Amino acid sequence: MVAKPMTRWLNIWRMNTLAIPADPQQAARIWSALSEGVTGQLKSGEILDWGIYPDGSGGYGLFDDGGNADAMQLVLARSLAKMPFVISDVRPVLDVEQAKRVLQRT
Repeated sequence: MVAKPMTRWLNIWRMNTLAIPADPQQAARIWSALSEGVTGQLKSGEILDWGIYPDGSGGYGLFDDGGNADAMQLVLARSLAKMPFVISDVRPVLDVEQAKRVLQRT
């Protein structure tokens, strides 16, 4: 059996300020729920790295699918679950060794 190569996924996300309630208590509950979700994903290893811009407008998450296509479906489902508060741009990325192999083929 040949192992499927792992793919890393970069999620560049931004806050949808139009979807955040004007009421500070409601906004705080949304931020808290989003933060708890990310903390759980980091602890479980589902997210490799995560960061937020200092102004709170957005950030990034780095995921590894472990060579399992079902894992990427979970990553996409988690991104969609944060809508409409968070808008995500999820893309596969290559590490240095993967990039070298691609460049050698061209």
